[in-house]
Amino acid sequence: MSEKNTKDSLHYIKSKIQDMSHSTKPLHRVITSLAKKLLKRLDDENQDKILKVLDKYLKVATLLSQLSRKWTFTIHWAFTVCNPKINDESNPAYSPVYIEHQCKLPPDCFGEMSALENGQGNLIHHGDKLVGDDRFTNIANFGTAFNEKGEVVKTDEKGHPVRDGFFGWVASLIDGLINRVIQNQKRDRHAEAHMIAHTRDYDVDERESKPKHKEAHIQGVLDLPMLMSRYQIMQALGFNFDDFVEAFKWMDENIQDTDDLIKRMETFLDSLLGSIKNFNIPEHFNASLQYLVHQSKQAVKDQKAAYSTSEVLSWLPDECGQTYETIAGVNDNQLVAEGIHAEIIQILQSPFNRAHHTMEKYVGESKLFNIEMLEQLHKLGTKKVGSTTLSKKSMNNIFNQIMIWLRERKIEFTDWQLLLHASFEDADADYLLGNINFMKRVSAVIESEKQAIIDDPSFQRNMLTVAVLAQTGGIGKTRLANAMSVAIDKGRKPFSVVAKSDGITFDPFQGYENQSSVVMDEVSPASFTWESFKDSLDPHKMPAVSSRYHNALPWNVKYCFLTNVFAHGITDFVNDLLHYAKGVSKLGYLDKDYQDWKLILNNVSAGKSYVAQLSQVLRRIPFVINIAATPNGQGTMITVSRINYQPGSGPVSHYDYVHTKRSQHTFRTVINENLTDDDMTKLAKKVISMMKELESSAKKAFQAHPGKLLDEIDGFVGEKCDFHVRYKQNGDPYLVDSNSPEEASYGESVKKTVEPRYNLITRLSNTEMSTWDGKGKNVNSQINQLDAFLQGYEVPVEHDGYNNIMTIKLTKEGLDYYHKNGTKFWRMLNSTSKIGENSKLVTVQTNESISNFRIK
Repeated sequence: MSEKNTKDSLHYIKSKIQDMSHSTKPLHRVITSLAKKLLKRLDDENQDKILKVLDKYLKVATLLSQLSRKWTFTIHWAFTVCNPKINDESNPAYSPVYIEHQCKLPPDCFGEMSALENGQGNLIHHGDKLVGDDRFTNIANFGTAFNEKGEVVKTDEKGHPVRDGFFGWVASLIDGLINRVIQNQKRDRHAEAHMIAHTRDYDVDERESKPKHKEAHIQGVLDLPMLMSRYQIMQALGFNFDDFVEAFKWMDENIQDTDDLIKRMETFLDSLLGSIKNFNIPEHFNASLQYLVHQSKQAVKDQKAAYSTSEVLSWLPDECGQTYETIAGVNDNQLVAEGIHAEIIQILQSPFNRAHHTMEKYVGESKLFNIEMLEQLHKLGTKKVGSTTLSKKSMNNIFNQIMIWLRERKIEFTDWQLLLHASFEDADADYLLGNINFMKRVSAVIESEKQAIIDDPSFQRNMLTVAVLAQTGGIGKTRLANAMSVAIDKGRKPFSVVAKSDGITFDPFQGYENQSSVVMDEVSPASFTWESFKDSLDPHKMPAVSSRYHNALPWNVKYCFLTNVFAHGITDFVNDLLHYAKGVSKLGYLDKDYQDWKLILNNVSAGKSYVAQLSQVLRRIPFVINIAATPNGQGTMITVSRINYQPGSGPVSHYDYVHTKRSQHTFRTVINENLTDDDMTKLAKKVISMMKELESSAKKAFQAHPGKLLDEIDGFVGEKCDFHVRYKQNGDPYLVDSNSPEEASYGESVKKTVEPRYNLITRLSNTEMSTWDGKGKNVNSQINQLDAFLQGYEVPVEHDGYNNIMTIKLTKEGLDYYHKNGTKFWRMLNSTSKIGENSKLVTVQTNESISNFRIK
């Protein structure tokens, strides 16, 4: 090392040591104290040795500070419950902790203590190097779940190993870690942990040319909702930094010789580095999950001992219904290395399946295929003696089995080619797919089967359409729609289409090939004719066959996602569709004014016609997902809403979309190219769970409150969509223009329309205010609230969200208008349920100070 480099290195180390000396961690404080002592003894003879050991410490400090959400860990049984048998203070590895806590050795689990190994030139038992640690006497036994061979012999009611002994202690540490990290109810990332006891691992004993038992240990994987350092993870999982602190303190107080001090520091720093290697940030998370049962590619290649998935303990507080098997894609409870199962695992590691991530994405109990299906199909693939290709008989058997599963709908019509690759070696799968006769036969029967389904008069496609909308572009609506489509449809890729520009006929299903989901990107009201909109998005009926569709009838679509940008979300889409879609001018609610078609206002006949079409639109788009960036631009706010009525349940008094508190979530991440596919999938699954929970809540609400709309039921908040419909006292609908002078003067007030019994006059007359803020300023709770409003007091009109209350109050101009234009004023009060925005006549505000009010 040159003199210049030595000076640079010395300056850097001194600076870092000084900085680390301010740490709150005792470990860093005691080591930096020793480091400063060594720096004072620098001379030409020992400079390189001192710089080397201090550089090693800085490496330890860097590794301990590394941050990640995902971690793998290994915790060894003997290394934890035992200490080195070192009593001689002259030994560089000596620590007073070893003597302070020494006790008799724990039980010889799995013959680990009696294993022979080198010791000062002789073969000695492993246990001869160790003493027990009295802090672990209660958990010294590995666990009663395991016999002397490491086999699981005692399980709980779920079939997992019983949690006691050392095994149970590690599980309790994970209990504590997971309980801590899920305390934040608003977190946008899930928590996940898995662990298994590796008690049957073997190494090669070269001396005896036979397998030898490896040290028993716990292997685990963590995926946490927040970043944690390696130091925090090690500490949470039982690593005792205090023992190292005591060892370094003893050195500081008892060792004066510089060389001896350097040697001892290096010994314990190397020990720390060895322990740090047991806590790692995984490069490939899914492979780490599969490694727990030794089903990762490398573990299979290395012929690692096989473990059952039932031996894995999992913590999945955010993954209702999920298991380790479904998440890791290793979904059996058999040993990997035996029989046909081993062949399937090997096939799933083929070049094709690795490239397409078949095992991770498509094999599992909740995915496209399970292991049993692959084994069943694989058994049918026989070859004649001396032949490298599948026999005609086996090809026929394979064909018949695929057809059975298609007819039973165990697989979809788009799954069968991937199924072949998952069940057979690449060469055999390629042979089947390249065989013209086989392919023609499959294609012909599939087409015949599809046509039979289409021609069935009782056929119901049960398609769910979801609009994914944003106020601005570039915040991830299309990526979210695609990720949700893949997640909700068991990993299948959707049929994707981008809407054409105005003036070009939009044929969304040109090129459709039996996919079960579709994403229509950049869909605008002008993308459809009125008939094609109703036809394409009808949730139940088969679309009518048009000549331009040819054979691309979207008969099998179960999930449809529409995306686009609208300033006012679904309100703009619906209003524009009913105004500008080709063909709506014939529906009876539009009249031509010069070159433009306009709503026929204040006309009951037009209103009824409009409402009839409006109900058809909303029935076809039952769910809306609104995406918006957080104000700081570092997160994404997502609201899932559904229509406020149950189609087919009877007359509807007003139309709206509603959400609940649990169907709104702010994710502390931005959906852009930097978001990994794994994190995007987790985000999409969270949104899907919000949608399912909202629908479940809606069903319960409709059962409990027949005849009511959701935004009239506690827990549901209306989106306040304005679809231009108002109602007379007798319930007849009519249309208004929100930009008309009357509407504008009253504050663009009618964000939703209701039955006459819920108009503003009725609501205020029946409102009982129980308390205010105690001051009485601007309010009068002693009189009828309609009278209070007309006298200029502030009155409550609705709950805003869950804790706040929206109030209205007439301005001076509003009071003047009421006294001068009483009839028109009463007409406006009669036609609306609330006032949505400030105007010259009315001020609107949200208050937290009203304790309560109710409508009789």
